[in-house]
Amino acid sequence: MKRWFQRSAMFVLIAGLIAGGLGWATSEALQMESHRRQASAQKEHSEKVHRALLRLDGFISPKLARENSRPFAHFSALHAPIPAMNGQGVPYPPGTVRLPSPLMEVELDQWVLLHFQFTPENTATSRWQSPQVLQPTLRDWLKRPPFSLTLPNVTPAREELLQDFSKRYSTELLAEARKRVASPTYSEPAVDMRNDLGMNSNPANPAGQNSQLQKDNNYKPNDMPNLGQQAQYGPDPDKQARKEITNSSKQAPRGGRGIDPSQNLDEMTTPKSMTCDVGDVLMSSMTPIWFPSAAQPDYLLFIRLAKFGRKEIIQGVLIEWPRLRDEMNKLIGDLFPSVQLNPLMDGEDPEGENAMSALPVQIDAGPAPELPPAGWTALRLGLAVAWGASLLALVAMGLSGWSLIDLSERRIRFVSAVTHELRTPLTTLRLYLDMLTSGLVSDESKKTEYLQTLNAESERLHRLIGNVLDFSRLEKQSARSEPKDVALVEMLEQVCGAWQGRCDGSGKVLVVENQMPSDQHIRTDAVLVQQIVGNLIDNACKYSKCATDPRVWLRVLPAGQNRLAVEVEDCGNGIGRREWRSVFRPFRRGQDADTTAGGVGLGLALARRWAGMLGYTLEEIGLQPQSFLTLVHPDDQAGVLAH
Repeated sequence: MKRWFQRSAMFVLIAGLIAGGLGWATSEALQMESHRRQASAQKEHSEKVHRALLRLDGFISPKLARENSRPFAHFSALHAPIPAMNGQGVPYPPGTVRLPSPLMEVELDQWVLLHFQFTPENTATSRWQSPQVLQPTLRDWLKRPPFSLTLPNVTPAREELLQDFSKRYSTELLAEARKRVASPTYSEPAVDMRNDLGMNSNPANPAGQNSQLQKDNNYKPNDMPNLGQQAQYGPDPDKQARKEITNSSKQAPRGGRGIDPSQNLDEMTTPKSMTCDVGDVLMSSMTPIWFPSAAQPDYLLFIRLAKFGRKEIIQGVLIEWPRLRDEMNKLIGDLFPSVQLNPLMDGEDPEGENAMSALPVQIDAGPAPELPPAGWTALRLGLAVAWGASLLALVAMGLSGWSLIDLSERRIRFVSAVTHELRTPLTTLRLYLDMLTSGLVSDESKKTEYLQTLNAESERLHRLIGNVLDFSRLEKQSARSEPKDVALVEMLEQVCGAWQGRCDGSGKVLVVENQMPSDQHIRTDAVLVQQIVGNLIDNACKYSKCATDPRVWLRVLPAGQNRLAVEVEDCGNGIGRREWRSVFRPFRRGQDADTTAGGVGLGLALARRWAGMLGYTLEEIGLQPQSFLTLVHPDDQAGVLAH
């Protein structure tokens, strides 16, 4: 037991080391695979975010560029083209011709709320304008023939929005624009600022020119409204300044040049500065900003800063962010069904590379989606094969080691048993032969007794050597069976003839009971059957000496349909239930076996192996005090039931 525990502990230790090393390698490999899959998923997620940003920037950049390309004058309801001439090529004086802004009728995106212009001067005179917010007189005049403009962008909603926006942010917008919008860098030449300042920019013209203007446009002077009076929020400059500007415009060259654009526009209330209304304007690019710049802004603006001399003007587009956000969400809905577009405040760094380049907006696509089950990847299949091979190797190693140890023990037991069993009969033979050959025994009865002892010991030695040789042939798998048709009665007579003397010498009575027909034939190897039955009879003779009934039964009886059985039974103590399996192993005997009976423990082992060669089944049945073993063939062949 101790040796078995030591072997088991050693095997478990080796198996644990192998399993531990392989388990560590498996864990590291699976972690590497998981990290690789996570990196791949994160890369795919980042690529989807990048594609979404490209779509969004590609969508908004052209629209922002379109707003950026709108001329400065288009943000006024009426603007003066410079230079302008009639059909005869006669130039009009600057400010004589007025054109409506295209922003009144141009098709706008649904998310564009308002185009506006803010001219900050001081708290009292700051003015808000929009080409989409007009005075009723001008609006009605533009809708009448010959103009008949529909003015789809001139709506009451935009007027209310401009009023609200101007009241709330007049003091903040300029500071915010100076802070977040780049300085003006490019110039737009020949801009007439008089209409933008809310002044009457329709000066008196020479009689011939005025008549020609009326003739070309087919209208009466009394029908013309005061085009300089646009919708405005804040007081107009005083009328005297406007009158002086009109008079000074008569003295200006017809091309509109000769005005000093660097003159301070704050001095326009004096006659000396009236020539500053026409000139170049410097502008910056449209910049998208959130306004106010707070955690929850109210508006998204596209604004630019313009300078005319020392005067700063803000032009911009008011954006309805919820509608624009919904439209942008649809663009990337196939990539991120539940994406969120969040405002990116001024000075706020985006989280990762998820900010748009065209708008201060960042994409919140959430974390990368959870990884699906990996399934049987190539790595996992390889690991499974490695584990399977390792387990098979461990099992093979264990079985091989166990078989090797068992073989070693069997050899040790064989050597010990054979040495002991050979020594006893050889010693007896040598002793009795010395006594007989030396003439020490003169009594004939003693000689006869000694000769019988010598014969019994020689038979014992013969059986021992025969069993060892038979076991050796079975181990080498060189033994073969030769089935033949045999008469059952003849086979029983041969068994009785061979083993009757053994029973008589052991004080046993062999009783044969044949319950089968006398002409019954079977097909089997009669020699192997005789050896099986003989070994069982020999065991009965050796291990049932203490039985009160000396009979040993040899029975032949039917064992069911087309089945035949042969039994060998004695009245000995039998075999304990715990030893039913162990006694069939080579060189094993029962713990209660009579040690004086001799034997090396090969009888039952040979019987079971021979039975297996014949296709029989050897069954153990233990009955106290009578016990026997059963060997049965499933067909109509002979089976053996034995002790």
